[in-house]
Amino acid sequence: NLSNYLYTYILIILLVAGGIYFTVRTKFVQFRYLKESLRVVLAPSEDDKAISSFQALMVSTASRVGTGNIAGVSTAICLGGLGSLFWMWISAILGMVTKYSESLLAVKYRVTDENNQMAGGPMFYIQNGMGERFIWLAKAFSVFGMCTALFGCGTFPQVNAITESVNVTFRIPIVVAGIIVTVLTAVVTIGGIKSISKVAEIVVPIMALTFLGGSVVA
Repeated sequence: NLSNYLYTYILIILLVAGGIYFTVRTKFVQFRYLKESLRVVLAPSEDDKAISSFQALMVSTASRVGTGNIAGVSTAICLGGLGSLFWMWISAILGMVTKYSESLLAVKYRVTDENNQMAGGPMFYIQNGMGERFIWLAKAFSVFGMCTALFGCGTFPQVNAITESVNVTFRIPIVVAGIIVTVLTAVVTIGGIKSISKVAEIVVPIMALTFLGGSVVA
């Protein structure tokens, strides 16, 4: 009930209103700088400590394109008809400027951690941008974000989708598939953002082409 209330009366309104607000304030930056954004994405990194723009895009895409893009879209079409596609496009256009604003703040307030790697995100720009009075909010965001990654859409649905699909398609036991996913994930993530970005820049384009190819065939 809480989830339905938040998504029906609060989150959708905040996301759409926020997207409209930032679109107006930035004078439609998602259209004005579309060509420039494509150029920057393909440009090499000027900082050895940071990952390239393309790697950052791939890591960001990897964290967003998943079961929601398959199950979410198909559910929306089943419930709302083909007209729901139009509103998903509108929300995507507004989401572009919202994501731009988030990324801009993340870069502006990012820091170098104890491993000499760049670290940024909402928790950093809340703490460093809004002041010490809002450190509690940065900590709360970190805790809730960690809980979401561990127990919510970041882990369980993704792993469940992988293991179930592998089990149905190749008859590999779910436990075995889960162990393989765990080991592969550990190998990638233990190396930090550098390792994650190197894998993402290879895997994500393949995933995207497979996703689009499958959609065309279907």
